[in-house]
Amino acid sequence: MTIYTRQGDKGYTRVIGGVKLPKDHPLLNAIGDLDELNAYLGLVRGFCKDKNVCNILKEIQTDLFRVSAELAFLYSPTIARKTSPISKEDVDRIELYIDEYESRLPLLNKFLIMGGSSSGALLHIVRAVCRRAERSVVTLFREEEIERHEFIIPYLNRISDLFFVLARYVNLEENVKEEYWEV
Repeated sequence: MTIYTRQGDKGYTRVIGGVKLPKDHPLLNAIGDLDELNAYLGLVRGFCKDKNVCNILKEIQTDLFRVSAELAFLYSPTIARKTSPISKEDVDRIELYIDEYESRLPLLNKFLIMGGSSSGALLHIVRAVCRRAERSVVTLFREEEIERHEFIIPYLNRISDLFFVLARYVNLEENVKEEYWEV
């Protein structure tokens, strides 16, 4: 079996349940942004020196598959789900990580210039990609007038905050001094 099917050559693709959508559909934009985010997380894990941070990033990668599946199932509600939807417990878990790692950092009262170590700089990119994915999901829910899944947007919002905190943390651990925007 080959990886190419030629099914998408005319600008359409099928999602779970066989629903055919144009490739620029808001659902596919959202899922594509989540896929890009997941790929960047894999890249960060390749540079990451802190095993605990790497484990958190892998957890989030797994969660992002659940988010994508949850979105895809919006168009095929009769297909049996094999994953659990993102929940309040998932959002709470991310908030605990934020609290834990933020407590190790110096207070930030200026705008930070993004960068630092390889993993720190990549985490800043991941945060920006995550924000785009969040905007894509908001657009999907608004334009398609779909019933919002209660915890997807809060989850994406929290993980972007976590990526910012983890970028600062790994830079601190790697003795990379933060740079600030001076007005």
